[in-house]
Parts: sequence; structure tokens; C-alpha cells
Amino acid sequence: MIKTIAFTLILVISAVCVLAQNKKTDSLLRQLSTVKNDSSRVWVLAELCSNYRYSNTDSSIFYGEMALNFARQIKFLRGEANTLNRLSLTFAGMGDFPKALELQYSALKISEDNNFQLEKAACLRRMGFVYTDLKNYNKAVGLFITALKIDSAIKNKAGVAIAYDNLGMLYQYLNKADSALYYNQKAFNELNYYKDMAAELYRVRGDIEAMKGDKVSAVRFYQQGIQVTLKNNDYRNSSFIYSNLAALYKEINQPDSSIYYALKGVEAGQRSSFKKGILLSANLLAQLYDSVSPNKSLRYYKIAAAVKDSLFGAGNTLIIQAMVTKEEARQKEIELAKTAYQNKLKQYGLAGGLGVAGIIAFIFYRNNRQKQIANILLQSTLNNLKSTQAQLIQSEKMLVLVNLLQALHMKFKTR
Repeated sequence: MIKTIAFTLILVISAVCVLAQNKKTDSLLRQLSTVKNDSSRVWVLAELCSNYRYSNTDSSIFYGEMALNFARQIKFLRGEANTLNRLSLTFAGMGDFPKALELQYSALKISEDNNFQLEKAACLRRMGFVYTDLKNYNKAVGLFITALKIDSAIKNKAGVAIAYDNLGMLYQYLNKADSALYYNQKAFNELNYYKDMAAELYRVRGDIEAMKGDKVSAVRFYQQGIQVTLKNNDYRNSSFIYSNLAALYKEINQPDSSIYYALKGVEAGQRSSFKKGILLSANLLAQLYDSVSPNKSLRYYKIAAAVKDSLFGAGNTLIIQAMVTKEEARQKEIELAKTAYQNKLKQYGLAGGLGVAGIIAFIFYRNNRQKQIANILLQSTLNNLKSTQAQLIQSEKMLVLVNLLQALHMKFKTR
């Protein structure tokens, strides 16, 4: 009864939630109204959570929390881990890194406890996203490479594509153009397996071309990315691309174009609660307006400062550090438990080996002892045979002698 009421409520709110939808969202909402199986309903709600994070974070959180509640009610652990992962991305995009990490660590524990390799790889990738936003690029690279190994082993093409995409972005941030281009091209080759990353691929490729000094190609790739975001109502990625395009126009001394795209970057960021995009564009606007409109410059400086504090303020940093420390301790406990288990196996193996060696030694000893007894018996038998043989020979000799004496006696008697 409770589940029926909850599901009815979902359908009612879904009917109202028509703004900022794309074709995929429409398809998922139609699917939600017809799905019968509880676990399938969790998957659809989780997909809606993911899809709405680009355009409407309130709807993303709503569907994510509904998916999480359903998964927990029916004890669907894989669905719970998957939903936690997706919901964490929404909070990360909003700049709530402590909440994002909290959800990811919960998903990782469920995945590890139940050997959900697909979900574990997703956890590692999404933790990589957070560390990327925190500018800990080397840590993020390690997480994506580990996830890539798992996804490759289980043949998860979508996961492989996402890892390639983000490794390209990370190596661009690390000013390693060749590595960045290598992974970006590999990601483009895998685009059919995860088409949602198209806009980001164009943005990263634009960043790479800009870093290499090819501004014309950079603009072309940025514009291609913007076309994709407009088609999908993807305000999150459009905010990111607009800010990068604005930075490029500022670099080539075209302030009007830079202001135009920076303003669009702030607007798109606000529509998707994408604080990173707002921060990048607001910082640019504060600099661009500095000499022409001090009031506007101050306005955007305040916006940038407020967003930066909410993203990287001391409170957030302390919470994140505490969570990371706790998770590292948990992982260390897991490693220690694995080591202890392996040592026990080695001990059992050694004890078993010694036991087998003891049994073999006993068998050899018994066989050797039996051989010795057999040899003694054989020698005794041989000795007896020789004695008997000697006696027989002696008896035969005596018989011959007796016969001879009898013959001589008879001979002398006849005479």
C-alpha cells in the first residue's frame, strides 16, 4: 500500500516536472508509468536521477532519493549502490563535495562487500570526479586507471569510454598534451558506447587544442560541444564550455566575445546549480569589467567569492579530510584483513604440506620396515633351504653308501 501511494506520487510529480526535459527524459518518464517490477523501477528512477542532473538538480535529487528508498525497501543492494553513485554526481555538480563523497563511500562499501565489480568501478570513477574538482589530479588519475582496469576486465564499454574521457581531461589539466590527446581520441572511438559524454569530449578537445596553441580548432570544438548541450538541454556542460570559450576569447584579446560567453556561462551554471561553471565565468567577468564597470566587477567578484567559499571553504575542507581519513582507515583495515587471511592460508598450506610430508615419510618408513622384515624372512627361508638342501645331499650320500655296502655284503655272501 505504501509503495503504491509513493509510486502514484512519483507519477503526479513527474507529470508536473516537464521543464528542461530532453528526449531521453521523456522516454524514461513514459517507461516509469508502465514498469511493473520493483527492481526495474529502481533502475528507471536512478536513470532519471542521472539525466536530470544536467538540467534540474532538484528533480535529480528527488528521483535519486526515491530510487534509494525503493532499493532499500526491497533490499536491492546492487540498485542501492548504483543509485548512491548517481546521486553523488548530482551533489558533486552542486559543489557539495562532502555529501558526494559520503554517498560514494557508502556505495563503495556495498560494492566491495558484495563483489559488485561494475558498481565498484563506477564508485572509483565518480570519486575521481570529486578529486578532479578538488584539483587533486594525480589522485584522480589513479582512481580512473584502477576503474579502467576493472571495466576492461568485465568488458564494460561505457565505463571504459568514461575513463578515457576523464583521463584525457586530467592529463590536459596536468599540461601533458600528448597523453591528453591520446585518451581523448580513444574516448571519441568509444563514443557509441556512451553518447552522453559527447559534449564533454568536445570541450576537452577544445582545451587540448587551446593548450597546443591552435585557437581556431579550439573554438571549433567548443562550438560543436555547445551544439550538443543545446540539443540535450545540458546546462551543466554548456556552462563549462561557455566559461572555457570566454577564457579563450579573453586570451586572444576579444573582450566583448569573452563577456558574452562568460555571461552565458553564469546563466547556464545557475540553471543547473553547477557551481564550478558559475565560479569560472564570474571570475572572468570580475576581471573583464574591472576597467570598464567597477560596479559590475564588484558584483561578479562577490558572486565568485561566495561560490568559492561554498566549494572550498574551511568547513568543507575539514569535513572532506575527515571523510578521506576515515575511508583510508577502512581500506587499510580491508588490506590488513586480506593480508591476515592470506597468511592463514599460507599457514594452513604449510601445515597441510608438513602433514602430507609426514604421511609420506611414514609410508616410506613403513615400506622400508616391511622390506627389512621381508628381507629377514627371505634370508631365513634361504638359509633353511640351504640347510634342507645340505641335509638332502647328505641323505642321498648316505643312501648311496648304504646301497653300496649292501651290494658288497651280498657279493661276499655268495662266495
